[in-house]
Amino acid sequence: MVEEEAFDGYSFTGNKEKFILSGLGAEIRKTKYLEKKTVLILYVRFSEPDDLAGEVNMPVWTQQRTARWEPVSGAAYYELRLI
Repeated sequence: MVEEEAFDGYSFTGNKEKFILSGLGAEIRKTKYLEKKTVLILYVRFSEPDDLAGEVNMPVWTQQRTARWEPVSGAAYYELRLI
């Protein structure tokens, strides 16, 4: 399950065909909206689950404007996106 929250004043639209996930054979099975479409939940199935790394925690931003997070067992690399 992937949960995303829209920025203030924005909402999500579209069905599962409008969203794209890639890697590990990811397939969006179902979408669900909560709180007047400001929260989007994607139910995802992975056909290659043996390659999944452990759970990733939210990065913490330091006063030096860098992100830090705990290492994840089995992760080959990390990708942090600012949108």
